[in-house]
Amino acid sequence: MRVRIAAVIVATFVLASALSVVPASARGANSLFSEMTEGKVQYLNKQQLVVVLDNGTRLSATGAQQIDQLTEGATVKIQYVSGGREKVIERIDILGR
Repeated sequence: MRVRIAAVIVATFVLASALSVVPASARGANSLFSEMTEGKVQYLNKQQLVVVLDNGTRLSATGAQQIDQLTEGATVKIQYVSGGREKVIERIDILGR
């Protein structure tokens, strides 16, 4: 009986340890980790809430107010969260126009 309890404790510890080292790319859409990108706005669609930077990064805004002040050609620094296929904007800093 003691061996069985010890085996369960060890198995629980090993499983908990393995789950704590999951890489950021595998954490999924509910990840709390933000990423940053910087570049010039190459394409802006305020109706579809889409921003594409000159480095090829495509981002989605959560509302029109996030991208109201943006214009194509503006240099920006954007904080976002990767959620599956899309990168959802959390914050935009306009560095230049």
